[in-house]
Amino acid sequence: MPLATVAGGSIHYETAGEGLPLVLLHGIGSNSRSWRRQLAGLCSDFKVIAWDAPGYGQSSDPAGKPSMRFYADRLRGLLDALDLPRIFLLGHSTGGVVAQEFCRANAGAVEKLILADTSKRGSKSKLEERLRMIRTMTPAQLAAERGPRLLSPSAPESLVREVVSIMSEVRPERFNEIVRDFLSPLRG
Repeated sequence: MPLATVAGGSIHYETAGEGLPLVLLHGIGSNSRSWRRQLAGLCSDFKVIAWDAPGYGQSSDPAGKPSMRFYADRLRGLLDALDLPRIFLLGHSTGGVVAQEFCRANAGAVEKLILADTSKRGSKSKLEERLRMIRTMTPAQLAAERGPRLLSPSAPESLVREVVSIMSEVRPERFNEIVRDFLSPLRG
């Protein structure tokens, strides 16, 4: 279980392979486990690193209400701890928002940026509905409701179960923080 101490907290990460560093940032409903197949598939070409963002997976909880800049700063700390001054960076969903913030704050640190299904846009009503679900459902209920809809209807049942399992591990406060951050520009 690789851990790095970053700004008083611990960041868990998984790594595989050697070569150019490719850092994978997960989205709101996930953790480093969601990158298992990419770690295995890309490790012959890259040194692949998948983190658990602060408050996710096996990383320690942040104090207060973290912002996207907070996550970007912790990513910088992890990269410093791993002696990785320049990287390829892939962000999925909210991980892509963190990746963009990281690029803004660390000009020149990213050789290539890949954004997958990343947007800070969305209708106010959809985001408020998501916040309502988060407030009224347990993580397991939310995962069972949303997880299968994130995949193709033809996805293998084993993959659906894996996604639901990973999503059910998310701490409720992480969902609340991210959705509130996304809603703030819409509320004016």
